[in-house]
Amino acid sequence: QQVLPPTWTHLLVLYDLHSLQLFVNGSLVAQSQACAVPLDPLRGCGRIQYPSFLDPRAHGPASFTVGGYQDGGMGIARSHEGLLGRVRLFSEALMGDVIR
Repeated sequence: QQVLPPTWTHLLVLYDLHSLQLFVNGSLVAQSQACAVPLDPLRGCGRIQYPSFLDPRAHGPASFTVGGYQDGGMGIARSHEGLLGRVRLFSEALMGDVIR
């Protein structure tokens, strides 16, 4: 599903320690396993790390960024083009009507 300007689009990504789900305007459009081999059945793939310590391109810690991308090792910074109306982070996965 394409996101076309200048249309308002609601994007939501869920991570539940085992899988990732992408919702566009309340509809599930993509999902995948979060990792090939979970750490254990209860902890799943673990906490989100930014950047991943497994990423060979990572050059050390980086700030969490919304609306942009920073790569300190390469000296690259890119900005989001458009408007962000609202950003929320939750400590648990959202379900059902909350997503819509």
